[in-house]
This record gives sequence, structure tokens and C-alpha cells, in this order.
Amino acid sequence: MTKTWVLVEWREEPPTYDIVPKKDILKKKFEPGDVVDVAYEDESSPATIIDIDGK
Repeated sequence: MTKTWVLVEWREEPPTYDIVPKKDILKKKFEPGDVVDVAYEDESSPATIIDIDGK
């Protein structure tokens, strides 16, 4: 089983970037440019999808 990783830009000032597992994205289908909620601990935060698996 391969894991899929997603590069996101957090919607905050100043913007920061992070690599998160695809399973933490709270939306079934997404593509670069989409704004999605990303789960972490007991919360979620909005982020823009920048890249998926370096594609």
C-alpha cells in the first residue's frame, strides 16, 4: 500500500507550507488549487492544495 502525500499552503498570515497525508484532507476528491479542510489532532484548518505526490 502506498501513501499519498499532499503539499498544502495554510490559509493564514503569513502563509506557511506543509506536507500532509492524503487521508487528513476532509474532502474525497480534490486537485491543485482547491481550498480544503485538513484534519490535525481534534481540529481542522483550511489550506490550499499546491501539489499531490509531486505530480
